[in-house]
This record gives sequence, C-alpha cells and structure tokens, in this order.
Amino acid sequence: MNILKKWLPVIVIFIISLIFIITSNSNLPKFNIKDEEVIPKSKIDEIIKLLDNDETKKTAMSSLDELYKDHKKDDNYYIANAKITLETNNDIEAISPLNYVKNKTIEYYKLRIRASAGEYFTMGNVPNGLLETTLEAAQKYSDTIDFQILAGELFYDKDNYTAALYYLDKALQIDENNIEANYYYSLCLYLLGDKEEGINYMSKTLNSYKGNDNEFKKSMENYINIMKEGKRWKRNTYIYSSYYYVLCL
Repeated sequence: MNILKKWLPVIVIFIISLIFIITSNSNLPKFNIKDEEVIPKSKIDEIIKLLDNDETKKTAMSSLDELYKDHKKDDNYYIANAKITLETNNDIEAISPLNYVKNKTIEYYKLRIRASAGEYFTMGNVPNGLLETTLEAAQKYSDTIDFQILAGELFYDKDNYTAALYYLDKALQIDENNIEANYYYSLCLYLLGDKEEGINYMSKTLNSYKGNDNEFKKSMENYINIMKEGKRWKRNTYIYSSYYYVLCL
C-alpha cells in the first residue's frame, strides 16, 4: 500500500499526459490521402491547351481548380495558375500564384518576367521587380542566353551601360553571333566612348542579320551613320527589343 501511495502521483501525471497527447492528436488536421498523390503533368497540360481556343480559355481556371479539388496544391498548380492568369487577366495578377512556387525553374522566371512586364511596355521604364527577377534568373541560369541578354537590355534602358556590357558579354560567351547581344553590345560600347568598336559590332550585326525586319535593318544603318558622325541619339530611337524575343520563347 505504501508503494502504491508513493507512485500514485507519478501514475496520475502519466495518465493525464497520455490523455493530453491523445486529445491533441485528435485535433490535428486530417488530410485526404489524395493530398499525397501527384497529379500527372499530362492532365495539367490538357488544361493549358484550353488557352489555345478563345471558347475554352475562360474555363481553364475552373478546370484547374477542379483537378486539384482533393489534392494539395503544388508548384505545377501555381505555374499553371500563372499561365492561365497571364492569358485571361491583368499580367500583374499572375505574380500572386508565382509567389508560392518553391522550385524556381527557367519556366518560373519566364512567367514572372512576363507578369512584371506591363509597366515596361506601357511606360517605357524598367520596374524594379522586373530587373530583380531578371538578374536572379541570369545569375542562377548563367548558361541561358535569354536572361543574359534581357539583363543587358534592361540595364541599357536604365543608362547603366557598364552593367549592360557585363551581361551582354556573358551572352556573347554563350553565342558570339547572337544578333540581340551584338546589337546592344555595340550601343553600349559607343556610349561608353569606344566609337570604333561600337561601329565594328553594329556592322557585324547588320552583316549577320538574315531576318526580314526592314525597320531593324534601317535602324542598324542609322546607328552606324550616327556613330561615324560622333553624335548621340534620342531615347525614342528604334530599338530592337530582345525582351519581346524572350517573351515569345
């Protein structure tokens, strides 16, 4: 009896603790077993195809949400959500789902760049979010030429020609014949005082260009003449935008 009295407080505490643990566990959220299943990418791709048709485009988001009704939302969901939002709503709204993406892939960065692009197109200035995203992408995917070119172009638009040259040089290390990189490289060289090299790179770009954009060809010819005369140009002079090139990939 004495032994029982001695251990009774310990037993009582143990029982109370056990009841507390059981009760706490019962209050934990219960996840449907489907939350742990991965939705096949093919099913998401089928929904994204709805964007190709104006008649079905408006049903894409509801179809995506229905697909994930009993599943935990993952990166694939947020990427698809952003794609649909870009095609059906204001671009800036696509940033919200992208904020939940954990694995930042090349696809993620291209979508985020597009989502940050509205002000760049309409106002002509470079939004901080667009530049920050592009620089992060350029540093993480240093072997992807699109991000290097875009970083160079954005710095050019901010009149930071030294920084622009840095990224354009990285682009040319990947592909020394890239038209966009050579074009902006030429402009930056000239604006930094290297007239001869500026002319050489613009001439190289003109001679290498095989496209049919006559306005672009005329632009290069005009720049060569301006450089030879030692003049500066106005900001609204025609610029071949590698940014459009990135968005179309």
